[in-house]
Amino acid sequence: MTQTNPGAGGSKTTEKNEILKAWTKTCQYFHIDEAHIPERRKRVEAVAALSFMLVYAAAWFSYVPLYAIFFQNMVAAIAVAAIGLPTALGALVVQRKTKNLAIASALLNYGCVITLVGCIYATGGTWSPIYFWSFSPVAGAYLLSGAWHGIAVTAIAAVGNSVVALTTRPHEDPEKWFFQFDTFSSFHVMFYAFTVLMSMSVFSLILYLFHNKLTRALHESELAREDSDIQKQRAEAAFDTIKEQMAEKKAIMNATEVALVMIFENMKVDPEKSSAYFQKLFPGIDNFSQALKKMNLDATSDLLKSVIGEDELTWSMNSSSFPLEAVIDGHTHELEWKQIQSKGVINAVVFAAKNVQPLLDSKTTMENMGRYAKLLVTVLGGQESPTQQLKEKKPRLVLKTINRQIPQIEEAIARAEISLVDNWQPIYITLHTLKGEVGSFHFSDLRDDIHRTEEHVKHVNDIRQAAQDNLDDKYLAEIDKVKNLLILELRKIRDQLLEIRDICRQTGADQSSVVLPRDLLMVAKDDLKHLQEIITNSLYEDLSFVIKGFESEIYKIAGDLGKPSPRLVVSCPKIYLSDYAADKIRQAFTHIIRNSLDHGIESREERLKKGKSEIGELTFLVEDTDEAIVVRVRDDGRGLNLVSIREKAESQGLMGKGREYTASELADFVLLPGFSTTRSVSMISGRGIGMEAARGFMTELGGSFELKLLDHSLHPALEIRLSIPKLHVPLSIQNQPRSLSA
Repeated sequence: MTQTNPGAGGSKTTEKNEILKAWTKTCQYFHIDEAHIPERRKRVEAVAALSFMLVYAAAWFSYVPLYAIFFQNMVAAIAVAAIGLPTALGALVVQRKTKNLAIASALLNYGCVITLVGCIYATGGTWSPIYFWSFSPVAGAYLLSGAWHGIAVTAIAAVGNSVVALTTRPHEDPEKWFFQFDTFSSFHVMFYAFTVLMSMSVFSLILYLFHNKLTRALHESELAREDSDIQKQRAEAAFDTIKEQMAEKKAIMNATEVALVMIFENMKVDPEKSSAYFQKLFPGIDNFSQALKKMNLDATSDLLKSVIGEDELTWSMNSSSFPLEAVIDGHTHELEWKQIQSKGVINAVVFAAKNVQPLLDSKTTMENMGRYAKLLVTVLGGQESPTQQLKEKKPRLVLKTINRQIPQIEEAIARAEISLVDNWQPIYITLHTLKGEVGSFHFSDLRDDIHRTEEHVKHVNDIRQAAQDNLDDKYLAEIDKVKNLLILELRKIRDQLLEIRDICRQTGADQSSVVLPRDLLMVAKDDLKHLQEIITNSLYEDLSFVIKGFESEIYKIAGDLGKPSPRLVVSCPKIYLSDYAADKIRQAFTHIIRNSLDHGIESREERLKKGKSEIGELTFLVEDTDEAIVVRVRDDGRGLNLVSIREKAESQGLMGKGREYTASELADFVLLPGFSTTRSVSMISGRGIGMEAARGFMTELGGSFELKLLDHSLHPALEIRLSIPKLHVPLSIQNQPRSLSA
């Protein structure tokens, strides 16, 4: 049996705790705690500044006797005692008395650098190893006081040490100094002074660049944290509302009402043996048959008469026939029947009716609240967004999509009411596009409902094809049944979209004004290029972010198909689009990506058999030409099966007899409505509608949609080229320098 010594580990922990407590008390003594500095980042900076003050104070305190006693260099000792130690202690006093960290840090760093210049002069000039101490106050100034103080401290150190280098010589005991030359010519001195000046300047430049980068990174991190806090507060407020509503419903659930009565032979009711709620439901009734009639349970009257006065066996044979539910005054009640027996004979029956309508209403309400909470999390979540910018825009993007789709669903309902036979195709495209878009935002329940609704539209097309467009009364009656069901489903989808829209508005996503944080503007106020980029990002859609916004959807679709998620490769210069163009492009990409993942990129096993890497690639290449923005989309999958396309086209009578078709002409068949070589229909694709819909969106945009075959095999690789007219690129940013970054 192994024995442990808890005392050893415990003592180390105790020592750590004691050190931590002592340091915490020290910070509190100098007013560096959460009460005086609530912002975490500023508190961390203040702790760093205090650490510098304490280290410098301890260093200078030890250097006074070091120079005076051991080195017998009174000039250096006086410099430390007269300048270094007072400024370090003064910085601590200033922080303690005034709580002004900026003044304390400045006093510390300027006093330190002046002290060092004096010490270096007294100990042999910049030829002395103590010269390297000069880099310490420069770094401290940048970290504690900012770039301008860092530059000023650098100037004092660089110029002061250069002057010292020119005015001193290691003429006494050269062995004591860092550099040991036999002779020290003017050239040596000038060269070394220049080296000192340049080394301090280069070090300062590196710190300046690092300081700017660090400041911006910290600022962006703070903005991200603030945004996360806002989103969290909104979600908590919404969930608090849900909790309050659930508490109210729970109170209702506990207040159910029960009607009790004892029924005797000949169905007589004893008022003294009935509850107040029974008398409220059935006022003035002295015969239970009247109560049964009010509950539409007339047949139960004969059943009761047949068991009262009979033996227990008769009750056992008939008790299962008693109804267990009835509607009384518009409220659903659960019914219960119990026999009262004496010496094996049923003398009476006790009837109980429990009002469960509040329970049913509460259940429905809680289901609605559960759905609301799930939708709220989906709108606000955004955790799947690859960038902070996409996460911030998600509620606005959802609202924009919903606002665009609601009128289209309304139009689909109107089309279905007018003629489902003539309008099945535009309704189909509307549903297929909506399914892709809500799927990209992870509204899985709504996506499933849309998929089921698509089946109704597909059924109409199947009926048309079976009847060969010669629809008689039998087929029309069948289509009419589908029409009624389809309209109900479309209205349900519309109601769900309206519910999502209301949730988006509650999060503030519908605000018409552009809100830019003051801190963000303050950082960019002196950088016009940065300021223009901030404003442009707020007003327009960055095409690269539109593409990268599909990363989470690609991952989700690949998982649904049982395939590894392909790499998304994006090469796109900085291009901004109008909201209208970004919406159309996003809709087109929805169909193209789903088609590529389902039909193009193979499964892991199939790719390995072909000698490919198990993970595929989906590539977006964007070119900014003089005429248009060209987006080229391709994958490294199986390519187009021209043989299957030819067979399908021939079976549907789409190919002219005796005519030879080129590979490009065969490829264009996939753009025809309803054309698909896939035998099975999945949640992702297989309807033969995606490519046609994508081309339609580009046509609405005034652009073009082209299929380009990249080789001459029977399964050629396919590239889809989308052309976006330049009129959709805001004029104010068309002339910006192009970026080569992806």
